[in-house]
Amino acid sequence: MIVQPEADEQIVTIRINEVGSDNNTLGKYGLAVSASAGRCVTDFNYAFAAGKAYNFMVILESPEKKKRGVKPSARIYGASFSLWRLNGKLQTTPLY
Repeated sequence: MIVQPEADEQIVTIRINEVGSDNNTLGKYGLAVSASAGRCVTDFNYAFAAGKAYNFMVILESPEKKKRGVKPSARIYGASFSLWRLNGKLQTTPLY
């Protein structure tokens, strides 16, 4: 997933889960990870597999806005997709 951070926004939450499987979930909370426009957000080596569907959610938060009490101080990015393999490479199809 690629996000478009503004000013001092940082990644504070990353959550990935396989649709229909409560056991295949990754949740990272309380982060303070730099985000860069045009670069993929880390997936912490989550084990994606062809033939499965996933939800990927990222929360960006501005420490300065939060400190000043500005609302909203955070933005949420989300994507839902399925994976399949073509010529040995994973491909994505958005879920609607």
